[in-house]
Amino acid sequence: MKFVFTVIVLFFLCLQLSAQRFIEKTFDTIQVDTSIVYGRADWWDDGNSGFGVYDTVDITLDLYQPSVSDTMSKRPMVIALFGGAFMKGSSERPDIVAWCDSLAHYGYVAAAINYRLGFNPAGSGGTTGPDVGLKRAAWRAIQDGRAAVRYFKAMHDTYNIDTTQIFLLGNSAGAITALHVGYMNLDDWLPEAGGYLYGTSANNVDLGCLDCCTSLDGHWNHSVDVAGIISLWGATLDLAYFEEDENIPVMLVHGTDDGIVPYDSGSPFNMGTGWDVTFTTHGSLPIHQRLDSIGTDHEFYPYQGEGHALYSCGNFNLETFEKDSFPCEHWEPVFNDGIDFLAEYNVYSDEPVSIYEKTKMSSTIYPNPANQSVNIVFDNIPEKTCDIKLYDITGKQVKSVSVKSEQTKLDISGLSGGLYLLKINQGAYHLNQKLIIE
Repeated sequence: MKFVFTVIVLFFLCLQLSAQRFIEKTFDTIQVDTSIVYGRADWWDDGNSGFGVYDTVDITLDLYQPSVSDTMSKRPMVIALFGGAFMKGSSERPDIVAWCDSLAHYGYVAAAINYRLGFNPAGSGGTTGPDVGLKRAAWRAIQDGRAAVRYFKAMHDTYNIDTTQIFLLGNSAGAITALHVGYMNLDDWLPEAGGYLYGTSANNVDLGCLDCCTSLDGHWNHSVDVAGIISLWGATLDLAYFEEDENIPVMLVHGTDDGIVPYDSGSPFNMGTGWDVTFTTHGSLPIHQRLDSIGTDHEFYPYQGEGHALYSCGNFNLETFEKDSFPCEHWEPVFNDGIDFLAEYNVYSDEPVSIYEKTKMSSTIYPNPANQSVNIVFDNIPEKTCDIKLYDITGKQVKSVSVKSEQTKLDISGLSGGLYLLKINQGAYHLNQKLIIE
């Protein structure tokens, strides 16, 4: 009997090991459940007359899970939030479906959530102009995102979720929401929301404090702490939200020529809409600089010369707030970097049932600091062309070469002294290395 039991245990262990759960496709089939109600709240109110309508609605999500054969009792999960300038979109956006479907096949539980959308750019909540309305819409999305985290913490036994291993992933408005769900505290406040908190008309019930809306009965006592955030072309309203003692790992991906959500600091969503937004958001570059300054773990992937939603292509449709086609050329590297980030900070990747060696290059880089050139020696790179790119602290690409050898010398003469990021990619193999030039 002991022999049979041992064989069964070894059989399942070998299945997990051979599949390299969390780093490659592990499950051939997955389960998808749609329109699960995770919250209930008042929809946005058109304030043209100064009064709204109390219109409480269900707020839903779509859940993606590995197949019923999955024996893992506590699983990490990813909550995905779509983009659309807080005006358009749903959990069925093609990129969000691609993320969640793939993550479930890789062994994660994944949820594509809906959140409350809409505001009147001409005047929302009894105000004139888009600034207040847009911030109020963002506030509602943050409330809903927090409620989604609490939902899964309350329902962890139902879905076999480890409540300490919930990650957030968002693009554009969804990334803005994810960053604020993770880093905004209860004492952080948007005056645009606070100014209407104590009103008596139905025009105010869609706001309130961060945790005053959306969550279902019995879920309010759960925290909204998360294990990490993937921000795809996102931004923050205030860099001070990122505090030294929080240290939530963040992955930042952004095109340096993004004209919709600025890569640096600037007004968002002014892309021919006529909204004339005037307030400032801070994109991935200043977020990276802020996280660097406070010592927060993060990965920064600037895409030189690329615009908004860089893994999609075609024209940007102002009716849908979406590009014509997905996926396009940058989907694969963005997805692979996301998978690597999640595996890096998912504690179960170090557990015996799912231990694996990530496809990172083994290499030696010297000297570091350097001043004229730097030597790169590969120990395990396959015999294929390898792309080497060097970025300065602003995310600008300053060097780019392709090599097909075990050793190369990168000329850095003429570059200003300072901190640089060396990125080396070849298929699934990759390396990110900080380089100091003297």
